[in-house]
Amino acid sequence: MVRNVALVVVLLAVVTFAVILGIDNQTPMTVRFLNRVSPEWPAFSWLCAAFGGGLVLGVALCAGSLVRSRFNQRLLRRSLHQREAEIGRLRDSQHD
Repeated sequence: MVRNVALVVVLLAVVTFAVILGIDNQTPMTVRFLNRVSPEWPAFSWLCAAFGGGLVLGVALCAGSLVRSRFNQRLLRRSLHQREAEIGRLRDSQHD
């Protein structure tokens, strides 16, 4: 319960900070990268785009690792069930 309340408080603080940042950074600006000039957008829009791009990149990089670990987990569970069945058969054959 305390963890959920703390999470909500942190989330509200981040949203409040983002709104204040958005209100304060409405100055249009361009970004230059490799001799290219972007269109003029408010600074807050560029900050949100950078944050969103980082978020998407982070999720994409973690997705491969997550899929691989889930696949390995499935293989290990299958192997465990096979070993448990084999142990059960061996115990049954010893009692006979």
